[in-house]
Amino acid sequence: MFYTGDPAKYTLKHSKEDLILIDELWFTHRIFATHEGEPSKWAKAFRKEAQRRIDLHLANSPERNKAGNRIKVIGQTKNPAYKGLGDLVITPGNYIDVIDRKQKKDFRFFVHAPFRKEVDSKLAERNDTSVVLQACFDVGETEHAGLAMFGGDAGAAIWSKILELSDDATLQFDLFLAPHHCSWTFFSELPYKENKVPAKDSLKILGKALHGARVIASCKPIKPDDDNPPHHAAKVEYVKVAGKDNFISLAEVGNPKRPLPITLEISENGPVLLDPKDVGYVDDSVKKVASTPQTYG
Repeated sequence: MFYTGDPAKYTLKHSKEDLILIDELWFTHRIFATHEGEPSKWAKAFRKEAQRRIDLHLANSPERNKAGNRIKVIGQTKNPAYKGLGDLVITPGNYIDVIDRKQKKDFRFFVHAPFRKEVDSKLAERNDTSVVLQACFDVGETEHAGLAMFGGDAGAAIWSKILELSDDATLQFDLFLAPHHCSWTFFSELPYKENKVPAKDSLKILGKALHGARVIASCKPIKPDDDNPPHHAAKVEYVKVAGKDNFISLAEVGNPKRPLPITLEISENGPVLLDPKDVGYVDDSVKKVASTPQTYG
């Protein structure tokens, strides 16, 4: 889906192939870990593109800040090969309000994770190096009119650390994307068969939900079976918090064979779910990608 390489060589041919040129690439240092085993061809392509952009910035190339060469690295590492990136590295506990070299006055991300321990550890699960962000929207005179939490694939132990280090303002949410495709891992470090009790800290995270908050599951249809992800018991816990009507399984919106994307508009009173029939798409390729289920979503 994505173009890699020198953006100056991006042509009409690539555009017609619907290859997306990434103006600014965000990632964590964990993608350069050498102990993960043989990466897939897609992972190799991502790693190569990230390294290409890093090299431009470390060499102070005049091309480094052009669209298609920009980068942000989320988290920290002790790896000396990546020193010198300066403010391109965003560490947990900070806001990002400059996106693609444009300062946003009504939008920002608060960075919760990943933490250095997991990024650099050979023992840490890759999922626990996920980028965890709270998206903050201001509308009109209303600050934090909409708050959305994106937790990637982070498991229960990471959320416990986030809870310990963060204040309420950065943990509250109107929208919560269920981590790891609605997996039980958000609620426990152990498989469901070994532990059916959700972690107290995970429940405290969900307790930061604002009135009318929605939980969104990006996954295949959730069935009462042993699959994980998605996990039916995880859905049950989310429904306890959000209510049945405010739990949205993306693969089950509209026609199951061709599910519809959902669109939420941030208003002064929070996110408003729009009727799919009333929503236009940027182009057909976006609609096609958004409505084509993959393994988990």
